[in-house]
Amino acid sequence: MQNKTLITLLALLLLPAGLSAEMSGSSFLKEEPGARVLALGSAATALADDINSLAANPGGLNFFVCPEASAMYTKGILDSYYSYLAYVQPYGKLGTFSASFLLYNGGNIDITGSSGTSTINAETDMALSVGYGINILDSLGCGVSLKFITSTLAQDYHALAAAVDLGLLYKPFDSKYAIGLALQNIGTKLVYISQGDALPFTVRGGASFMVRENNTESWLVAADLVYLDSSLRYDLGVEAVLFKILSLRAGYKFNNNPDVFTFGAGFEIFQARIDYAYCPAGELDYTQRFSIGFKFDAPSPYKAALEYYGKGMKEKALYILKGIPKTSPEYGAAQSFIKMRS
Repeated sequence: MQNKTLITLLALLLLPAGLSAEMSGSSFLKEEPGARVLALGSAATALADDINSLAANPGGLNFFVCPEASAMYTKGILDSYYSYLAYVQPYGKLGTFSASFLLYNGGNIDITGSSGTSTINAETDMALSVGYGINILDSLGCGVSLKFITSTLAQDYHALAAAVDLGLLYKPFDSKYAIGLALQNIGTKLVYISQGDALPFTVRGGASFMVRENNTESWLVAADLVYLDSSLRYDLGVEAVLFKILSLRAGYKFNNNPDVFTFGAGFEIFQARIDYAYCPAGELDYTQRFSIGFKFDAPSPYKAALEYYGKGMKEKALYILKGIPKTSPEYGAAQSFIKMRS
């Protein structure tokens, strides 16, 4: 069954080449939030171990085993800024729920008219999203995210829109790779007075592979194929995690108009993580992004296995339990749990 699922997903990843769509606005929806994602060149469709990657693919929602929260802030060109808040809450067999809020402020501009010069806000965009994810199989998760979007131009022109994101994530419990597929921003237009502005419909296919992993380091490679605004973009990212504390990242966006190189770092201690990313935004500017994340009651391997078992992902749970070493204080409990269910 897993082989058939993998073949199906690989076939679906080829769909973007045959699609077409009109050029879209709402540019604040085109880039995934989170410093880790940006540092990896936005190659996030097959990642399910980071709360901000859910903006790229809600299919990874049910792979989370504890509540998580994240906040992000980005200073843009001139006085514009971009911020993001997200929260994930697992509920066992009921699935996993999420909520997020995105705000883009385009900064102020000076308008000169017959009565003189006045300062107004150029643009303010907001998107509230609620998501839900569940696993179809042990290794296959699916998710949906509903978005409610508002946009205001020059303080006087307002528009509303609604959209949905759909995602699948195939992540075998006994392998080092994952494959993801997502459709983003399927929805209505933002209509200012009588002029409609299409949302940036996006098709994403991606894969990730853990090249090396042991007690002191891990190396991850991720790649995405992104169809957006009638063109294909290729994202590539590499991440090295040292001593489970320090992360070093680099990425590249091919066919991005222009192509851009990204890099960043992360620092994780206890249940908190701080991430940073740097990305050129043209010849005259750049983007620096900071994210802060926190895991509430992050479980040990044994407790994580119990959470997966409660979600119905029994094979994954047993695989984790069998991997607990004899030197661990949880080894005895893990072996007892395995015997009771064998």
